[in-house]
Amino acid sequence: MDKKAQVQYKTNKTIDGFVKQLSPYVRNRLTHSLGVASDAVSLCQGLGLNDKLSLAAGMGHDVGHGPFSHTFEYYANARLKKVYNNDQIKFSHPVFSVDVLQKFERDEPEHANLTLETYLAIVKHSSIELTPKNIANYPWECFCNYWGDKLDYTFKDSNDSKRNYLPELQALPFPKEYY
Repeated sequence: MDKKAQVQYKTNKTIDGFVKQLSPYVRNRLTHSLGVASDAVSLCQGLGLNDKLSLAAGMGHDVGHGPFSHTFEYYANARLKKVYNNDQIKFSHPVFSVDVLQKFERDEPEHANLTLETYLAIVKHSSIELTPKNIANYPWECFCNYWGDKLDYTFKDSNDSKRNYLPELQALPFPKEYY
């Protein structure tokens, strides 16, 4: 099975697996990644930046997600804290995305040749702030991928919830710090 087919059937949000049974229109990780890449590329083209870098980072930004997406991160981190009695050991899907892609590069060097800038855009896609220090230390494409992810998540993925009559996030049984 090729990599695209594997990503195609991974849903992007916690309850999508359940919702997908109800509606064939729920977005999955592949459509989310395509949307992020498209938004980031549009931002880069408008700013005269490297759109190929943003395309690669947008497509690879979420490959490190565990099952049930961000919920997995929350529970994995709670488990790691309990097992190791240490708050510093954490699972981070952006970091794991880089690990997955580097393994792919080692195993299939003819299919991937990602740059440091691409890895930076992937690792920072959910946490980079527009500060003078970050502007000086990171390529602008990192910010384009950050905003591409936020735009896609906010305006497209959230429509799945509304379309499928899902409860508001605050009504779900997650600890308050999760949302």
